[in-house]
Amino acid sequence: MNIRKPFIIFMFLALGLIIVGSVAGQNSQPNRSEALQLQTIPSIHLKAGTFTPALDQTLDLPQTLTTQRAIDANAEAYYIVQFSGPVSTAWKASLEQLGGSLHGYIPDYAYKVKLTGAQAAAAANLDGVIWVGIFEPAYRLDPDVKMGGLNLYRIRLESGADATAVAQMINNLGATVSRQDGNFLLVIANSFQVDSIAHILDVAWIENFVFYETHNEFGAGVIMNANMANANGYDGSTQTVAVADTGLGGGTASTAHPDIPASRITAIQDFPAADSANCYNAIPDGSQDVDSGHGTHTSLSVLSDGNNAGQGKGTAPAANLVFQSVEDYADMIGFCAFFNPDGYYLLGLPDDLADLYGPAYNAGARIHSNSWGSDAAGDYTADSATTDQFMWNNPDMLITFSAGNSGTDGNSNGVVDSDSMGSPATAKNVLTVGASENDRQGNWDCDTSLSYTDCAAQGGQNDIFTYGAAWATDFPADPIASDPSAGNAEQMAAFSSRGPTDDGRIKPDVVAPGTWVLSGYSDLYQEGYDGSTNPQNGAFQYDGWGFPFSEQYKYMGGTSMSNPLTAGAAAVVRDYYNKAHSHNASAALVKATLINSAVDMLDENNDGANDNDFPIPNDHEGWGRVDLAGATDSNRQWVDNSAGLSTGGTASYQFDISASGSAFKVTLVWTDYPSTESASVNLVNDLNLVVRGPGGTPVYNGNVFSGGWSVTGGSADDRNNVENVYVQSAAAGTWTVEVSGANVPNGPQPFALVVAGSFGAPPPTDTPAPPTATNTPVPPTNTPVPTNTPVPPTNTPVPTNTPVPPTNTPVPTNTPVPPTNTPVPTNTPVPPTNTPVPTNTPVPPTDTPVPTNTPVVTNTPVPPTNTPVPTNTPVPPTNTPVPTNTPVPPTNTPVPTNTPVPPTATPPSGGDIIYVSSNSGGNAGGVGFADEDILTYDTGSGTWSKFIDGSDIGLSGSGARDVDAFFLMDDGSVLLSTWGATTLPDVGQIDDSDIVRFIPTSTGTNTAGTFELYFDGSDVGLSSNGEDVDAVFVTANGDIIISTAGAFSVSGASGRDEDLVKFTPTSLGANTSGSWSLYFDGSDVGLADSGSEDVWGVSVAANGDIFLTSRGTFSVSGVSGTGTDIFTCTPGSLGSNTSCTFSMYWDGSANGYGTENMDAMQVVQP
Repeated sequence: MNIRKPFIIFMFLALGLIIVGSVAGQNSQPNRSEALQLQTIPSIHLKAGTFTPALDQTLDLPQTLTTQRAIDANAEAYYIVQFSGPVSTAWKASLEQLGGSLHGYIPDYAYKVKLTGAQAAAAANLDGVIWVGIFEPAYRLDPDVKMGGLNLYRIRLESGADATAVAQMINNLGATVSRQDGNFLLVIANSFQVDSIAHILDVAWIENFVFYETHNEFGAGVIMNANMANANGYDGSTQTVAVADTGLGGGTASTAHPDIPASRITAIQDFPAADSANCYNAIPDGSQDVDSGHGTHTSLSVLSDGNNAGQGKGTAPAANLVFQSVEDYADMIGFCAFFNPDGYYLLGLPDDLADLYGPAYNAGARIHSNSWGSDAAGDYTADSATTDQFMWNNPDMLITFSAGNSGTDGNSNGVVDSDSMGSPATAKNVLTVGASENDRQGNWDCDTSLSYTDCAAQGGQNDIFTYGAAWATDFPADPIASDPSAGNAEQMAAFSSRGPTDDGRIKPDVVAPGTWVLSGYSDLYQEGYDGSTNPQNGAFQYDGWGFPFSEQYKYMGGTSMSNPLTAGAAAVVRDYYNKAHSHNASAALVKATLINSAVDMLDENNDGANDNDFPIPNDHEGWGRVDLAGATDSNRQWVDNSAGLSTGGTASYQFDISASGSAFKVTLVWTDYPSTESASVNLVNDLNLVVRGPGGTPVYNGNVFSGGWSVTGGSADDRNNVENVYVQSAAAGTWTVEVSGANVPNGPQPFALVVAGSFGAPPPTDTPAPPTATNTPVPPTNTPVPTNTPVPPTNTPVPTNTPVPPTNTPVPTNTPVPPTNTPVPTNTPVPPTNTPVPTNTPVPPTDTPVPTNTPVVTNTPVPPTNTPVPTNTPVPPTNTPVPTNTPVPPTNTPVPTNTPVPPTATPPSGGDIIYVSSNSGGNAGGVGFADEDILTYDTGSGTWSKFIDGSDIGLSGSGARDVDAFFLMDDGSVLLSTWGATTLPDVGQIDDSDIVRFIPTSTGTNTAGTFELYFDGSDVGLSSNGEDVDAVFVTANGDIIISTAGAFSVSGASGRDEDLVKFTPTSLGANTSGSWSLYFDGSDVGLADSGSEDVWGVSVAANGDIFLTSRGTFSVSGVSGTGTDIFTCTPGSLGSNTSCTFSMYWDGSANGYGTENMDAMQVVQP
């Protein structure tokens, strides 16, 4: 049948979509009615939302973030072109032949394409195309992007864009381009400027800028069985490993460390930081490791050959090293000085991470170890995409990343919560490494000759702190709270970040020991060993966990420590394939081997019972703990298929099992084509694994597990690029393993298989399929768009493997403390040190797992959960890399136990008290604040003070925890709602449509108290993306007045973000019920549907006047202002026919509040 469809470009301004119908189709092309008959109707999966064009579904987008112009035939724009099903090679080729450029894949079956209007019309006619629509400005913003006030943003431009021209356009908008590096820009802007920036044609993605943070003998040798692999000759001697970190010893091959001979150091590559306008001046110091010792510690964990007694030996003791030093000192200036103290940051990390990986690859490295990252809570970021892109182009380099140290037990149920994975650890192709406990079998020696420690008094042994003692607020409940941080190799490290990723992928991939790891240390500025401090900051170098073992070795903890041990393991596996099979293994084969041989840990929940409560795969350990003896025992058969599969292609392999009853394990891994940050599902090339028993049954699909083993049934996995079938008791006979290309839009897709079992005569699959130039980069069919380039200062990676000392640890008053989000090594959990922390020793950033207000054993310093940050100093952006590998135990800090403090007490001045929360950090009247804090302003005395410090009660760390609505109850409790979904102590997971009640025991700069659920929005119809509660007020009779972030529709009322809706409850809490009615119609009184006149704060006076604040600039009858002001409606009528007389109540800019946007407020009158 010949299908003809009219070509229409129609702007749905309210809906934010441009629908492009098709013309003159071909016989194979389905029209919309035919699409509806497909078994699976494809949807578009974006972070902005999911919709199904074939069902006429659209997204409700802000008008300010939609395209509001006609598209000329010759004008270029970015479109989404969607096919009806799995993309064939012919379909993709026909799209490319139109002359536009492809800029990434979007699930389901769609591409982002730059086309002219005429080409878009032609695309609608192509075989298989069912929909073409504009790629809206709203799709370019990360949902967690901070709005209001000035913020730092990281902006990625499309491939081929003129970065200089785009930077000039951004500057012309009044924003400031602080730094330009390739296709990445660091920009200081407010929310209105960000909306405008999103309309610039070649802007691909906008996300918050966050500094990177940093996240070591018994762990490798005994627990990971590296000793056995090394004894068999697999020691990494044919391999070169790259480590990107703070610095390496004295900065040269000869001064690195005695355990790494200069002959094994291939290169030391320095990445000196450049200044960033209005943010910081960089003070490069070369490649020496002067501040935390993080880089030296991680490097030696990979490949140290240990001392004569075997102490400090790494996993690959004969491998070669390419070291990349990326830490420099920053003198913060301008905007950044408000949020970040001077200190050491991972400023040298390039904005495009390919510029980090490339020089290491060119120097011969095929393993790249990274113990740093940024707190992403499972998000696939620009860094994730850039890293995936590099591995796609260079499929023989395996990049490893520490998972992060953000694990907490927020709901106090004794189990570490899910969804805390950092970035770039969320990338698909990397090997993401979590931390398990180390067991040094009672050997925790420390140096008794040191006079400033209590090591001698403790019998020459470090005290092993418990998780609850080190991080009391993070781990408040047993069994974790009372569990020692080392001594049981079957347990997880509590601080290790958990999966899954936001799109549901299994992460971490594997785990390795990450507590109390002993490794080499930098011999510079060490207290007790060196006579002077670092002249740059007047501080001694960080002491590690507990007390030092010696001048050359110290203990550290964190995923920063587990990652290098695993990177060394990857080098040993690659060395094995080289020596045993004369094969240069692909990254996929090395990753598959480590996963297939990993051991399912038995006590993931740390309850002391080896009962395997959480069998693999799980969010804690992924696929298990690394076992090098198993990975290199020659009992596994393998395939390294470099030819690859296209859509519909199949590869089949047979394996003979000689005896019944043994396990049969099959692992499929492929290095996938990079995704785009805007997509909410990140798998691009979807392969499927199916395993069939002798005679064709039973049949197992990949990743269908129960109790740690595969079960029949289930469906194909369309999320992961790692698929496993583990048959617990396989029947004797011939088993068939089939790999098929379900949807390969950017192929062909190479893959690797590793198979373990009780084999008979080995089939040909034990010999690698002829590799097709595994060392030659394979360019993606669609040029990958760099999406993961690290941004300057705020995103500068900081070692995350080094846990940072507790926030209660004294910090030298004259020594700047690194910002909580500043790139500082945070991968290394820093345990309590029995040694007092020198006041002049910089404390790692707050992103590092550091214990907070927990009393610690007198002699044992416990790592702080959040590095002490001046209470009046704004907290840096969450993207700032901060060392997180070393959790630092907390020190003794009494927790206030006051009874609830009535928040509405009127000061002696007798004026109105205004309570305010901002959507960004800043400073008001000399009081610093973050977006999770609540301030008070006394209109009588003109003074500011802090009422609620959100970071004290678990509200810091991500934009989702921004307090964007609050109300002070008469009993002294405070109702709160957050910007996004998050987890909070006492209540666990909450949505942005929920309201919690905070019951304070103290307020101010030492806020403490408990949470309980007050209002469950999903119970009463608040469930869509726009129905986030962003203003709340409770009337004297108990009615709840609410404003939402977007359009709302509930039983009895509907409206938009400028309206107020009233909820009359019949029950509250976990079973909320009641009725709705419209309280205030903003459009009746001149508040427009535009984003800037969204009502962001409401307070009702005793006389009925309504105090309002808006998202941005507003103009109503007789009054105009900005998001820093409060204006008053004296209502003539309310409901569906609202009328008001407006007046200005409070001018923020005239009272010390001129640069921020108020996203919640309450006026309390005497």
